[in-house]
Amino acid sequence: MQGAKDSFFVALRERLAEVNPERTVVIDGQVRPGILVCENETEGVSGFVSDVFCIEFQDVQQVAYIAQAPMRMTCTITYRTKGVGASSALGRGRALAKMDTELGALLAAGVTRKLDHSAVPIADLGTMVFWGQPTFEAMTFDGEEVKRTARVSVYFHAEAGA
Repeated sequence: MQGAKDSFFVALRERLAEVNPERTVVIDGQVRPGILVCENETEGVSGFVSDVFCIEFQDVQQVAYIAQAPMRMTCTITYRTKGVGASSALGRGRALAKMDTELGALLAAGVTRKLDHSAVPIADLGTMVFWGQPTFEAMTFDGEEVKRTARVSVYFHAEAGA
């Protein structure tokens, strides 16, 4: 399952660098594309960073109860913004809409190779990771920020021995 998570995240991270190279985040002095996996970040970092996509993986289950059936996990992507510029409160809806569009572009490919990113060199695991279209929840307000959550189903075959 870790190969599927890592491959999905890396595919989105690389796509974000193409779609909007200016959407970045600085964590521990390093500039990175503005997309994080919440479980991999230090406590409090991912949940409170504006203008960044925060990914959480949940609800892993086998699609069918037959040998070699694919697995499905729900990927929740949450993002928030205060807007940009001097009148940021007035522009936060536009900033959120821009992030909606970017997320759609990140997810448009719908497929990537499943790789073992913990191996040196990175190893091809011989299968693919697929995902569907996102379901966007309603915008909510969190203080000065607007926030949205999108959910997408991610499909993969379990690694041997997993």
